[in-house]
Amino acid sequence: MQNARIGAQEQAIKAATPKVKYNFPPLPEQRLARAEKAFRDGEYPLLRPLLEPTLTPNSQFDRAEQANQARILLAVGLYFEAQQVTGAGPRKELLDAASLQLLELLRGDPFYTLNPMIYPASVVELFETVQVEHSAELDALRAKLREDSSPDSQGLETVYIEREVDRFSYAVNFLPFGLGQMQNDEPVQGTLFASAQVLSLALNIGSYWRVEDLRSDIDGKYEAGRGNSAEQARNWQRMQYVGLAAFVGLYAWSVIDALVDYKPYQVRIRTLDAPPPELSSGANGAEGAELKIGWNGIGFAW
Repeated sequence: MQNARIGAQEQAIKAATPKVKYNFPPLPEQRLARAEKAFRDGEYPLLRPLLEPTLTPNSQFDRAEQANQARILLAVGLYFEAQQVTGAGPRKELLDAASLQLLELLRGDPFYTLNPMIYPASVVELFETVQVEHSAELDALRAKLREDSSPDSQGLETVYIEREVDRFSYAVNFLPFGLGQMQNDEPVQGTLFASAQVLSLALNIGSYWRVEDLRSDIDGKYEAGRGNSAEQARNWQRMQYVGLAAFVGLYAWSVIDALVDYKPYQVRIRTLDAPPPELSSGANGAEGAELKIGWNGIGFAW
């Protein structure tokens, strides 16, 4: 019925308009590109002969956005052609044809809007008039589209996902006793570094105490001679330096190892069986940082 109406209007318009031969490209996409250039250059009389063959009796465009653009430009051409005719009858037929092109556009996309910064204000007003005159039909189409696009109609299921971010301190990498490895979620390496550093530090401190214990209670000096306290003190002092060197070496090794594997944050994602409390109660959860210390690392969680 609509195609018959469009065809009748076109026949009446063609009878009232003198025929002019044009040398236009054959493909609809090429004609649309030429029409867009004509629109930018203000050559409105070219819009109708360029685009009318691509839209009647049916659209020849494969893409909906191309067909929509062609209908808008054809409506612009018909509208401005209506301003040039003097008879009330032909003028009304041209305006009706322009309105019909805009209505066909809205039937395909009832949410479509015209940008008043691009298209003439008079054409935008005509577009809004078409929307008002056919509001019942367009509202029904919009409601149908909303219903078809709803998750329930598509068999979709809502999935709640919880995302937790642990942020780790860069300074922890420089702490001794394997704390950098603990933060990087490397408990075995952290335990080994901690044990080795504790043993080396214990050797250093124990040797120092032994050296001091060998001093004379009278003058604080060591006794000379073979197998005396002076020789023992020197041996223990060597052990003290060995323990200190071992501790420093292990500390440097642990820092380098921690820096190599350091990550500033870790993201944990898990699905929930129900909405989280802050959604179900409608209240926002308290925001802040929480310090976490354990085998999985040391850091702040948001």
